[in-house]
Amino acid sequence: MRWQHAFYLALAVCTGLQAAQPLPALDGHAEQLARAVRQHRWGDAQTQIAWLQPRLPSDAACADLRCRWVQGNRLLLYKALGEVDTAYALALAIERNPAPVPPEATTWNAINLADLARQKEGKAEALQWLDTALARAATLPADSPPLQAARRTRLDLLAHFEVEDPAVLAPAVADIAALAAVEQQVHGRTSVERASLLRLQSTLVKRLGDTAQAARLAAESLAIAWATQEPELAWHSGLRLSNSAQYSGLASAQIFYAKWAVNAAQTVRSRTLDLPTVRQQSFMQDKREDYVDLADALLAQRRLPEAEQVLAMAREEDYHQLVRSQEPRRQRLAFTGPEQPLALALAQHRQHLVQAYADWCRQHQPLGLAEQPLQQALDASVAALLAAQTLPLAESPSASAAPVVSAMPTLQIPQVFYLPTPDRLRIAVARGEALDVVDVPVTEAALLRHIAALRRVLQNPAVDARPQAQALYALLWAPIVHLLPTGPGSVVLLHPEGALRYLPFATLHDGTHWLVEQHALALNAGGGVQARAAPQAPPRTGWTLLGSSRGVAGLPPLAQVPGELAAIRHASSTTRTTTTEWLDAAFTAPRLQAALAQRSVVHIASHFVLAPGDSRASWLQLGNGERVSLAALAGDAYRFDGLDLLTLSACDTAVPPGVDAQGRSLDSLAWLAHARGAKNVLASLWPVPDASTAALMGRFYQHLAAGQGKADALRSAQLDQLALLDAGRQTARGLQPVPTALQAPQNAVRHPYYWGAFVLLTEGR
Repeated sequence: MRWQHAFYLALAVCTGLQAAQPLPALDGHAEQLARAVRQHRWGDAQTQIAWLQPRLPSDAACADLRCRWVQGNRLLLYKALGEVDTAYALALAIERNPAPVPPEATTWNAINLADLARQKEGKAEALQWLDTALARAATLPADSPPLQAARRTRLDLLAHFEVEDPAVLAPAVADIAALAAVEQQVHGRTSVERASLLRLQSTLVKRLGDTAQAARLAAESLAIAWATQEPELAWHSGLRLSNSAQYSGLASAQIFYAKWAVNAAQTVRSRTLDLPTVRQQSFMQDKREDYVDLADALLAQRRLPEAEQVLAMAREEDYHQLVRSQEPRRQRLAFTGPEQPLALALAQHRQHLVQAYADWCRQHQPLGLAEQPLQQALDASVAALLAAQTLPLAESPSASAAPVVSAMPTLQIPQVFYLPTPDRLRIAVARGEALDVVDVPVTEAALLRHIAALRRVLQNPAVDARPQAQALYALLWAPIVHLLPTGPGSVVLLHPEGALRYLPFATLHDGTHWLVEQHALALNAGGGVQARAAPQAPPRTGWTLLGSSRGVAGLPPLAQVPGELAAIRHASSTTRTTTTEWLDAAFTAPRLQAALAQRSVVHIASHFVLAPGDSRASWLQLGNGERVSLAALAGDAYRFDGLDLLTLSACDTAVPPGVDAQGRSLDSLAWLAHARGAKNVLASLWPVPDASTAALMGRFYQHLAAGQGKADALRSAQLDQLALLDAGRQTARGLQPVPTALQAPQNAVRHPYYWGAFVLLTEGR
């Protein structure tokens, strides 16, 4: 918004330095930076900052106009991208700089600090900085921009910290109305700043219980965003409309408005495509919840294909967090069923409004003269937006069956969707045309604690994992067990969200049996969304086995790898499949590239080291002692599209590698390969023992060669491991005695540590 740019503009005007000296070449770059920030061209802004910063003093020594101007624009860039901590640190550096600046500039910086503290959820800190800003602005004229911005920030704080006291809210609403009236008088009804004030007023009015007025204010804000072509304002205004509809119990209207908001968000996201991937992730960090809320509302109406599409869109960057592979697409949500005619009418209103605004801007006449046609177009758009509140509910899942892109394959096997929200877990079970939705009263925070606790005990064979496994079974499986096939061995395709993607569901326990003893399980979290945009995959045949038994860089040798590859080669011979094997020195980068480009099945048994947040420091060990980085694996030299099965027989290949320096979660090699086109990926969720891994892999390929599907083959191999660990079942399954390497303490018998780490990522059975 305009007031947010005033910090650095005030510096330029108030210091008088801009007119006191000529603009050298350096200032040309500063001008380009300011222009890029004003136009929300974040990639260009980042380029200018990268050029300017090495040529300017440090933040602590920044004194002249040029340096301060660059600081102000950096601050705006960091705020726009959601890098709140970085922005706050910079604002503090500006605050502590001893160089003299006018009171207007110091007021602006205190306002920035208050706003950033609000985003950091530091209520007391935010109020303290706001008090500082108001004190500094006390000597300024009543109509000065810093004073008006301080008033506005105070209202933002009331909205953000969800103040509910009517005695506080009523005067605040009146103050917003006064600010909006002044803004309209000076800059016209379609002022972007006025629209932002209306959106804020809508939030507070809804808390006072007037949902009709809240909806009208949000609708006018959205219409202004259309006229001025401000997608970020359209995003947030659409969300306010959706929220008002939800509060009024208008479920279909809630979804309709949220679709407009998410489509606007997709436009905003498209402006970050030329930024580094980590910055794209930072931008989406606090915005993904909007997508999840829409998916949740769609699931509540049994509109599963649309919900799946929204979740796939929310995850677009998840597959590009460590490295850039294919450019993320920026899909738009389709309007379905009864939404379509209203959406078409609104699109026409929007087009007319854009034209009326452009005509008004060209005429440059006093507000009262040329604004009338624009006001008429604005009123018509507001009325059309509010008409969406009469949308009927979808009659059935088929009512939303308009052509939408879905990451979900058409399968007859049962599919289970898990969607954690802050206050509950929503589980949807799809069986053919039937769809059941179950709500489980567990908060997302509590669910995360359960997952973390289970993962800890799963990796310690000396600790009984069953109590934690049973606690999660009660939350995740018991509520839907009556909706799933009862026969042992039935396949279930899981679509987990969030941290649930890194939970080995096979290790859940019902008090008597592990879940793997009841079902064959596979994960589909939207993988392959990007791969569908890839070039046509080359024809593939045969298997390639690659392994490294060498210990390098402090990593131990993998003595079981040669036997693992031999067992797989023997299994492939029963299928008359052409198989090549490259072990140790023969396992080179060119041979890995050729295998990934040409073969149907690629098996890699080696060490993999993942450095959180750093694709160049994350690497796969080749057999000749060289390393191939994750950045290289994501490049054009390594192709995954069309690969039927990629097995990553190594440690932690499916586990999230933690967080980067900004606290953002990062994904694994397995999810990256799956997203770039590998149809099936078998990977591990913790550091796996060499001997038990080799045994499990040999059994997996034996069952695969015998004609089982991949999920069935993994289940059978895991059951074989259970039998090897359970002396009482060895004879029944005709297996060999427990190898010495698999011996474990008595309380670790059948422990999931030895068989539960591997999960199958798939697009189908």
